[in-house]
Amino acid sequence: MYATELNNGSAIYPDRYFFCEKMYASGYFILLIKELQLYLVAIIDIYIYNYIEGDNLSKKDKLTKRFLSRPADFTFNELTTLLGSLGYSMETTGKTGGSRVSFSNQYGDYIRLHKPHPRNILKLYQIDDITANLKEKGKL
Repeated sequence: MYATELNNGSAIYPDRYFFCEKMYASGYFILLIKELQLYLVAIIDIYIYNYIEGDNLSKKDKLTKRFLSRPADFTFNELTTLLGSLGYSMETTGKTGGSRVSFSNQYGDYIRLHKPHPRNILKLYQIDDITANLKEKGKL
């Protein structure tokens, strides 16, 4: 496509919105510039899409976002990872700890719950209780 010459000596390529100084170059050079511009536009589009979709979040942030969305398939292992990233560790209680587990942090805050069984999926009331507890402590 041919450029449209402007009054200030610049040229505009309307199909790509590309401005460049008036040049006397071969068609190959102009084609190369257009391809480079398309490549840069594609990179910017991908970056913007990823930013909007939240792909720039850390694993901790993604897990926190997932937890706060109250998913029906949030596992106990995911909860252990989330609480570990917030400074909590699982307390062991004797040889046979049973299904009752507790998580504590260095400030003496405790989160207690029954470990889900036979499946590893947390119940929604457990997610709600843990969310309320963490919000009360200022962790979320």
